Amino acid sequence: SNRVYGGSLAANKDLLFFLSPSAGGQLQVWNSELKSTTAVPFDLRDWLYSKYVKPYFSGMVGVGNFLAAYKPDVSLIALNANPWLFFVDTHTQQICEVELGESGELPLWAFITRWSPDGRFLAMLTTNTEPGALFHYSDLTLLDTATGELKTIKALAPDVIPGQHYITDFTWSPDSHFIAAIAVTSMKDGVEEKGLFLVNPYTDKAQSIPSSTLSIGGSWTREIAWSRDGSQLAVVCQNGSETSLCIFPISKK
Repeated sequence: SNRVYGGSLAANKDLLFFLSPSAGGQLQVWNSELKSTTAVPFDLRDWLYSKYVKPYFSGMVGVGNFLAAYKPDVSLIALNANPWLFFVDTHTQQICEVELGESGELPLWAFITRWSPDGRFLAMLTTNTEPGALFHYSDLTLLDTATGELKTIKALAPDVIPGQHYITDFTWSPDSHFIAAIAVTSMKDGVEEKGLFLVNPYTDKAQSIPSSTLSIGGSWTREIAWSRDGSQLAVVCQNGSETSLCIFPISKK
């Protein structure tokens, strides 16, 4: 394919899933062993509908806006765009919508989704902002696929302005027991100060990770990564005008 929506790419082993403008709303599956592409027999466009009072807002979001996250056992793909979240079953090739609820009469939606390595949890950064508007807040939300429980991790980020708090990035530990998250902790002269936190997805408890005097920098959702053995975190950090990669040892409690 010479035209692919990059955010929709999801791969595992011999299969590559993607959306392409040449295929409309049909999810494409490239099989590297067979050297062939097939289409999943549903059209994502048929599932898009207005969830806002102002219907033109939904018209701003098309198939090309969807991002994909592949469950490690390859059984599900999460497709997300404002204001929808869909699960695609790769075995039955069926699709369903996942409702995240509402806040302030606006639908909650996920702008980043990441599966835990064991495939049990789908972690998301969620908000309720209309398409094209600035975020008023962002929360860390977990969907437990074993129990169906949907929960938001409370008190992880303080309000820097009343009603405004921000989780900017997160990453799963290799053993799926913890989430390392970055949250805005204060705002000084319009500049964000951020902190590192360790979240237990089973107890919802969060502990702060000491981060010296360095400011955590980088772009939202591209700031943090675990080492393969889960003993360290690599974080994009800012020291004055210099951007560096900082390594933090992790003590899990």
